Parts: sequence; C-alpha cells; structure tokens
Amino acid sequence: MILKALTMTLIPLYLIAGVFADTPNSNDIMPKDYFFKITLSRDNAILTIVGKDSLVTAILDNRSVKKADEEVTIDGMKFLSRKGFYIDGNLYPLDSINRVRLEIGTDDKSEIFFLRAPAVSETRFRAHRQNVISVLDDISIGGDRFVRGSVVSLWSNIQIHGEVNEDVIAIFGNITAGDSAVIRGNMAAINGTIDVSQKATVYGSIQSPAKKNRYRLDRWKRWYRRDRYLSPIAIFHYNRVDGATPYFGMRFLDEDSLLPEINVYAGYAFASKRWRVHMGIEKTFFKTTPLTIGGSYYRKLATNDEWIVSEDENTAFALLATEDFMDYYEAEGGRGFARMRFFNMLNVETGILAENYKWLDAHRDLWSLFGGQKRFPENFSTVYEPYRGVGIQEIANKDITSSVTKIQFETHKLDEIFTSSYWEGWSELEIAPKSWNSHFDFTRFMISMSRYQGFSGQSGLMARLVYAGSSGYLPLERKYFLGGLGTLQGYYHKEFMGRRFWFGELEYGIRVPHSDLIGWAYYEVGQIASDTVRLADAEMKHSIGIGISFGEDIRLNVARRLDRTNASPKIYVRLERLF
Repeated sequence: MILKALTMTLIPLYLIAGVFADTPNSNDIMPKDYFFKITLSRDNAILTIVGKDSLVTAILDNRSVKKADEEVTIDGMKFLSRKGFYIDGNLYPLDSINRVRLEIGTDDKSEIFFLRAPAVSETRFRAHRQNVISVLDDISIGGDRFVRGSVVSLWSNIQIHGEVNEDVIAIFGNITAGDSAVIRGNMAAINGTIDVSQKATVYGSIQSPAKKNRYRLDRWKRWYRRDRYLSPIAIFHYNRVDGATPYFGMRFLDEDSLLPEINVYAGYAFASKRWRVHMGIEKTFFKTTPLTIGGSYYRKLATNDEWIVSEDENTAFALLATEDFMDYYEAEGGRGFARMRFFNMLNVETGILAENYKWLDAHRDLWSLFGGQKRFPENFSTVYEPYRGVGIQEIANKDITSSVTKIQFETHKLDEIFTSSYWEGWSELEIAPKSWNSHFDFTRFMISMSRYQGFSGQSGLMARLVYAGSSGYLPLERKYFLGGLGTLQGYYHKEFMGRRFWFGELEYGIRVPHSDLIGWAYYEVGQIASDTVRLADAEMKHSIGIGISFGEDIRLNVARRLDRTNASPKIYVRLERLF
C-alpha cells in the first residue's frame, strides 16, 4: 500500500517536473526578454542595456560609475534612481522587473539577467514571485520573513536572517547571511563582499570577490541549472555485511517550495547480493514555524549505532583498516512523520515506523587497503552464546510497528572550535505496544545532553551525559551497548550489553600555539544493567585518556580502563567529531 501510494504521488509530480525542466537556460534568453544584464568574469563586470534600437555596454567600476544622493550614472548616462531605472530616456519602475536570474557559469563567467514579464504567464504552475529590489537603500530580511522571489540591492547592502527562495544579489553592496538564513538560490556581490554564517543554509552557488580571483566560484558550484529542479544523489557505503554498495538517484526540489521534495535512489550490495532502495517524499508548510510532513518506503541495511559513529566514518574505517564498529540487520518497510522547528534551534519530530527485519551474516574476508591478513568480525560478534543465537531468531523475519518521537536542539554555535559556548542535545523515544505487534511489547528511550564551554578561543571544556532506559523485552537489535569507540574508550568495543545505561564524559582541550594541533585530556564513566540487575547496583566503569587532533578533522585517542591494573591502553582514531 505504501509503494502504491508513493507511485500514485510520484507520477503526477514527475510530469510537472518535466514541464518545469523546460525552463530556458541563459543561452536561450534573447535581448528582447530582459531590460539589462550584468556579465561577471575574473577581470570585470560588464553592464549590457537593451534599448529599442541599440545595445549599450559599459564596464562597472569606480571610474565609470558615479553615485549621488538620489541617482547613479554610468559613463555620464543616468541609469538608476529610487524611482526605477532608465533606458532610452524612459523610466521603468522597479516592479517592471518580473524576475532576476543569476546564472553561475562553470568557466568563471556568470550572468545576471533582469527579465521582463514573459509573454506566457507562469502563474498556471506557481504563485506570483515577490521580488525585493532596492536602489540606494539597505535591505533587511527578518528571521520571520519569507521572500518568494529574489532579493536585489543596487548600491546598497543586504542582510538575510529569514528565507529567500531565489537569488540574492548585491550590486556595489555587501551581503550578510545570518545563522537562520535559508537561501535556495545563488548569491553574488559585485564590488562587495559576502559573509555567510556556517549555520546558514545555501542551496545554490556563491560568487564573491577575492584577491587573486575577483569573482570566484565557491565549493557549492553545481553541474546542473537550478531551474531544472533535479539534482543527482550519489552515495557509497562499505561494511562487513553489504560490502561495497554504491547508490545513485535523483532529488526533486521545487525552487518556490510549492511542490513536495522527492528523493529516490537505489544501490546494489555486492557482498550480500541484495538491492537497496529508498523513496521519500516530504512537504513543508508555513515559514515562521516550519511544519514538514512526509514519509518513505525503503529496503536498507539498518543499525542502531549511529549515535557512536556515522556511516561515512565507519565506511572509511572499513575501507582503510578492516574495522567495522557497527552491527547490522536488514529493514524493509516505511515511515510517516511530522516535524516542526521552533525558534531556529529546536526540532520536534514524531511518526510511525513499520518494518520487517532479516538477519544477515558478515562477510569476514572483504578487502581493505591496510588490513593485511586481518578479518572482519561476525555481525553482533560481541554478544556471547547462547543469547546471540536467540537474538538472531528475534531478528529473522520479524515485524515491529512502533511510534518514534525525536527532539533535537542546539543553541548559538560559532564555527571555530573553542570560540563559542553553547548547549546541544537530543532525545529519542520508541514505543512498540503489544496491540501493534505479535512478537514484541517494549518502550525504549535515549537522552543526550552536551555543554561546550570555550575559553578565549584557545582552550575549552566539553561535557556530555547520556541516559537510556527501557521497559518490556528488547530484541537484540534494540539492546544498548557500552565500551570502545564513542563511549568508554579504555574498554573493548561493545564490551557490555544491557537494557539501561548512563554514560558521562568530560574533556579538556588546549590549542598548541600557532598551529592547528589541539591536545586533549578526558575522563569517561558509566554504568550499564541487564534485565536482572538494577542500574544503581551495576558496576561503575571508568576510563581516562589523552589525545591529539588536527583541528576538528582527525583525532588520535589513547585510553585506559581503571578497573584493572594490568589493562593495556586502547587506541582509536576519529575522522569526525560527534561530540
């Protein structure tokens, strides 16, 4: 039923996307279609004005452009005032511009078109664009504001804290995008600067001045045009169960947010010889307090270990060193959810999950670059018999339907480590009642809270506390594990298994002067309890360690457990910072 519903939804949306994909590119735009355009290259910016019988060009620089209190002239020709712009002596109000389109080129050459109203209206498919265009007066888009069109300043500055659905362009002005800014188009500044917060969301490309390359294209440059609505999806995963699994697909995203976002991709797992598929759709309503409703159907290799290591980092470990820190099971089914965002720092999501599970064995002799003769361990290898055999039967061809609620928040955070102090936290609650399931009846939850305290930008203290618990009987794939990477690093990985635990970590880091090196000292503590033991009565586990990191990219940790005098230290390398 889920697959049928998605199919019935995808077909009309695909047809609509095909209509939109016919939007002409910059090569199809003729002079009659625009009032004027600006061409950007490495060396200069050229203005082209379309008159009735002439085509006038001028270089935009400080020698040719003169700004007065009420007007702008180019090579002595009156061009702009607060009333509008002038072509062949005629005044055109700013609202004569139907659309502003920024085309980011792949050869360091881009064009900005100020377009006339088209002969055939586009309102059949979308709401009327509402551009914000200002001459000589600064523009400020507040955090609760949504602009359906473009934001353009001419000889003035732009500040964005809300959402803009198309391009943001400053001509002889600066652009600032704050933490809560969402810009779905491209960005460009001519004879100005662009300052984008790392917490801002920019879907397009950015073109801004630079010393060596006056107009540079940044890392978000794409091979496709934004107006085509489609972007490629390419993912690669590698682990001991599926082996090499490349995924390919497409994402459909309407630039005006009038249609749902659709993600469709598939991959083939060469080791387990199984297809992996994902089809997802979601739609966001409202702008000040966004409400997103969506759902998906999938067949995937699932894990509950994302809280200690990401799938990308784990793929790197498997490829490089025959190390796999996750345990897996196959999940086929779907989910439906509703998600809301409050105050730009709190996300609340709730939904229904319905999945069928299959057990999959590990392929221990898979290749890795520096693995030598080392073999991958079995799936769930840290679970001792006979419970591992029982757990395998609990996974094999079993169904679980549950409600899942997730909460995530983060206060103001700057990009550079130690330069800001903030809180970060998340929680997850899953309820699988007996009335929904023939085999299981349980409730489980996990809560994580972190505090980052910077000191003068050169050192910092970081603390984290995680608490998890459950009621009812948990199947193997829902159990909790402690020890090793991401938890008690002085212990073996996943050395302890239980149905409730708490874990705390305290780290202090200090930067080596005049370098990207950071030295760390940390202490970890926790308890974990099984079905028959109260958490308060469980043995306390302690671990201490030191580490060194290169910025926030690569970190080497050495840790030792404190409950044994002859324990050997454990060494872990991290490629991402989840805490």
